Amino acid sequence: MVSGTNLSPQLPAAATAAVARGSKIDAIKEVRAATGLGLYEAKQLVEKYIAANPVLKEQFEQQEAGMKRRVFHWVLVVDLLIFVAIVWWFFGR
Repeated sequence: MVSGTNLSPQLPAAATAAVARGSKIDAIKEVRAATGLGLYEAKQLVEKYIAANPVLKEQFEQQEAGMKRRVFHWVLVVDLLIFVAIVWWFFGR
């Protein structure tokens, strides 16, 4: 499923639509359903498709960066709550 001219993998239409929506997991599911590939191979195919398209690559990099920021913020909130609980336990009673 790799075109000979630009070495960009071709995905089924449903998988291409899922990638355009920003849903890599749905795209992998669609590739597996349409081609019978295993999970690893389908994931590699979708990632190659994204890497070959600069606009999609930038979109997914921004999503990943946003996800990392959100996780970092939640870790900070949880750490702060634990710290407050410890301070209350030792000094607030």
